Amino acid sequence: MRRVQIGTNRWKQPLALLLCFVMVMSAGWTGGSAETAASPEIPEPPESDLLADVETSDDWDAMFADLNLSGNWAGDLVRVAQSQLGYTESIRNFKAVYNEERNAYDLYGWNRYGAWYGEPYGEWNAMFISFCLFYAGVSSDTVPFDSDPARWANTLRSRELFHEREGYTPQPGDLLFFDRNGDGRADRVGIVSEVNRETAAVDVIVGGRSGRVDSYGYAADSGEILGYAALPANPDGPAAPPPPPPEAVPGQLPGQPAGESTGETTGGAYAAPARAEDDFVLVAGFAGNESGVTIYIEAGEGSVPPDTMWTLSPINGNQIKTLVNSASDGEVLETRAFHVLLHDQFGNTVDAKKPMRFRLYPTSWNYTADHILVLQILEDNTVNVVARADDFREIATSGIRFEAQYNGIYAVVNVA
Repeated sequence: MRRVQIGTNRWKQPLALLLCFVMVMSAGWTGGSAETAASPEIPEPPESDLLADVETSDDWDAMFADLNLSGNWAGDLVRVAQSQLGYTESIRNFKAVYNEERNAYDLYGWNRYGAWYGEPYGEWNAMFISFCLFYAGVSSDTVPFDSDPARWANTLRSRELFHEREGYTPQPGDLLFFDRNGDGRADRVGIVSEVNRETAAVDVIVGGRSGRVDSYGYAADSGEILGYAALPANPDGPAAPPPPPPEAVPGQLPGQPAGESTGETTGGAYAAPARAEDDFVLVAGFAGNESGVTIYIEAGEGSVPPDTMWTLSPINGNQIKTLVNSASDGEVLETRAFHVLLHDQFGNTVDAKKPMRFRLYPTSWNYTADHILVLQILEDNTVNVVARADDFREIATSGIRFEAQYNGIYAVVNVA
């Protein structure tokens, strides 16, 4: 009995194991090999045409051959950046990188800015800015180029070119550094193309967002903005437009005590000296910026009361475009229009009794035209050509000068 019992136990144990194995195999094994079976099949990478949309340095040089630069680094940088608006990285020529989490491929399109920098399929946001600086003639010895926004911002800080957002007034041509995740490090960069003092907003040209070069508007105090880098003056370029004399206070009228503001946000008054070459005696002067044009007006004795104020407003609309096109002597490439209103402290319109002296400095423009016209548009839609300028270097240095007597709309027009 004992021997049989022992023998029985010895063959029953392997038999039980065999039965368990058969049952498991028939039911489907769910151990380690199941993980391999459940893994998704890696798809084939999409096919890329490595010759599509490729450009060379000869193409880029030709692209800017007719872009007349003034030598003013900030203004020229904006012009180069504006010429790139709408550019999109290639969707035919790309590098495919497998994304295991999505079981799909991330595509990095060939782009001219990365190619110029040496990384044709790289993240090109900062490389776009470097490209624009190069073709604007900005010296890399003075303003180093970079492909990484965080590193670039730190380099510009060390060169004392970087300004924190708080307390800084941006200007067209500044580099704007973003900190979108709030970690105190720059993660994107753009070029300030226009500043609206009235709305405290900036237009910024940004490359690499959704694979394109586009312009976006931001509040100047947006928490996404880390700071700005201001380009220094080009030592070989034209002189900058003359600012109001040091004793002038923006928003302060001649004879008005310091600290009392006119309440205007788009322009301020300044006290310019009388000109020695004639009997002109200044009684009111105004300085402001609107729609990419810096504006100086001098009103002489007998023209307006000394306590006159002014307001500048942007003007847009199809009616203005129609009037400008009809009065221009060529193809209109660009128009900046603004309304000049002289008024007293109660808002009553002040009409000048004598012509006033105007000086206009167009900024952040595409100087691709033959000449610039200044048009005056009256209330009855009469359009007068009040100035014409052909020498763009002279414009940058001395401005466009003319005399006019009327409140109303003035349009600065780039004509081919």
